Amino acid sequence: MNKKFVRFSQLFFTAFITILLITFAWKLWSPTIKTLGNFSPKPTPLTATYDIFDLGVVDANNDNIIDVFTLNHSARQNLLLGSESGEFVDVLSDWNLDQDRQFAWSEDTDIQPPINSPGLYIYRQNFDLHIRANQLQNLDKLRGTLKLSLPIEVKKNHLAEANIQENTSAGKNQTTVDFSVQNNGELVLQGFPEILHSFEITQNIPLEQIYIGFQKQPPESYNFDLMWRDRHSMAWTDFNRDGYKDVFIGRGAVRGKMADLSERFTDELFVSRNDITLQDQAEKLGFLKEGCPGRQSAWVDFNNDDRLDLYTICGRSKDDPIPYRNQLYQQTTNGQFINVASQVGLDLPQAGYMFWFDADNDKDMDLLTSQEENVYLYLNEAGKFQQRFSETLNKSIIKFAVSDYDLDGDFDVYIVTAGENALLINTEGKYTLTNPNSIGLPSKGLTANWVDYNNDSLPDLHVVPSGLYSQNAQHTFEETQLLDMRFPKFNTWNARSVWFDANNDGARDVIIAFQQTPSILQETPSLKDRILNQIQKRDTSRIWQSRFYQNKISDHHWLEVKLIGSPGNPEAIGAKVQVKTADKTQVQQIGSSENSHYSQGHYRLYFGLGKQDKPDSIQVIWPDGTVKTIAQPVADQLLTIEKNTK
Repeated sequence: MNKKFVRFSQLFFTAFITILLITFAWKLWSPTIKTLGNFSPKPTPLTATYDIFDLGVVDANNDNIIDVFTLNHSARQNLLLGSESGEFVDVLSDWNLDQDRQFAWSEDTDIQPPINSPGLYIYRQNFDLHIRANQLQNLDKLRGTLKLSLPIEVKKNHLAEANIQENTSAGKNQTTVDFSVQNNGELVLQGFPEILHSFEITQNIPLEQIYIGFQKQPPESYNFDLMWRDRHSMAWTDFNRDGYKDVFIGRGAVRGKMADLSERFTDELFVSRNDITLQDQAEKLGFLKEGCPGRQSAWVDFNNDDRLDLYTICGRSKDDPIPYRNQLYQQTTNGQFINVASQVGLDLPQAGYMFWFDADNDKDMDLLTSQEENVYLYLNEAGKFQQRFSETLNKSIIKFAVSDYDLDGDFDVYIVTAGENALLINTEGKYTLTNPNSIGLPSKGLTANWVDYNNDSLPDLHVVPSGLYSQNAQHTFEETQLLDMRFPKFNTWNARSVWFDANNDGARDVIIAFQQTPSILQETPSLKDRILNQIQKRDTSRIWQSRFYQNKISDHHWLEVKLIGSPGNPEAIGAKVQVKTADKTQVQQIGSSENSHYSQGHYRLYFGLGKQDKPDSIQVIWPDGTVKTIAQPVADQLLTIEKNTK
């Protein structure tokens, strides 16, 4: 037999076995999420999974079907409207919510746009700014100028040149990049995406051959600006009371450098215009950025004046020499907003997390917050806040999950940290920090949410990666292995999850988004994907994976509640709902279903009824203290209760 043929056969066999082993190893290494036949996997609705920061849900178009959104820093994000068919439709651009309203789909991404036509391509990929000339046969060089307010450097230049000059005037930096790109050349610049980039392109190329972003949109002029915003949070409400949801979007502060820059930065408050589009009115209404590196934001009526106010977490890091104090924007009688955080005692300086709820059952909203490793409870005393509880944990705090899990009428808190998790138990207003292991809950986790996944009327806890913990009648918990994704160990290191009734069948479904530890196995799930990632130069370390599971478990009865509040507080934020059945009473507050880390929008409440086919009563305690009672409501429905109707 020909020796070359034998050698070729041996090499082919070795390569084949190697590919099989890599594929097998990938299958072992990929997180296996256990469903045990109780959760049905569905196609994930998340299409933009690059650089996810937060994940949340909201009924954005008030059609009683829950929608899904993400925040992705300066990358493309999701705004996905749900439907009765179970399909989701991306409406981010249709609603005018792109980060750059002039150039839709110009956000950062992990893949390059199709380079398939002659022209100049300007786009972001993996944080870098690309300026690329393709098939411009009649041009010797294409020239332009880029101006921005922070330093930038050349990462790569192929058949391209860049002259960078930095000037300082009145303490403010100005960087000018004069560049030229030859035919089929490329210039790659590395700097800060989240600032204004002002371009001027020489007029030796038709405008229609200048392609901006992933959808290759041409500019209207040779002078144009590009802006990316580093979005972190979305807080939804019907601010202008027209029946459509509006949204506040908080952004970062250019990694603490915003105060040194000449341009004016703002957060965004998109208000609907009686159609599907929204218009930014943040600065017009009085929201001043003032250097705040916004992390988390939430609407709250802190002073019970029937006008929603907005609280924003601003701190960056305990090592940051500049304190960025939290902001509380109080809404005035004319609809303007004024920051009163210092006047009411909530201008806290360090990075943290927050949750608003009535901690002492006195019918006003109190603030549970963290400052790095410290937990604080600020009680509301007639619109001023007094610290009533403080405790130091071993690591920075990631999330609060709040529920009256033991059905005693007081809200308790499962605290997720970067180290050992903790349980804050409320007994008639007295808070005690406890090891969650004492009642069968895990002391480790990346995110956590209370959810009565089987509608037996007892809140359970979902923790990523260890899965669902089911509560028993003694108010302790048992590990179910449902949605357990701990194999292989230590593989998943960052996660978000949201529970919501996607198809209005009474059972809550779940989306889990997660990051895995970068390794050759994660980056090469298949030979085809490995080749594709290399061609597209994808930064796989910033790509999140996601799973969507439909809940098939419960044959128990249920009740979902949607409140319509007063004109000044249409979502009835702060209201409590009490559902009584023959054997127990459940209490939830608007916001109890919120699963986001940094956002707000899930205002529906979910009550499992077990075998009870009809509650004895539902009682709504509105934010102004008035009470509405409904006797023996029909079970197994989404019940809408309006404040101003009998």
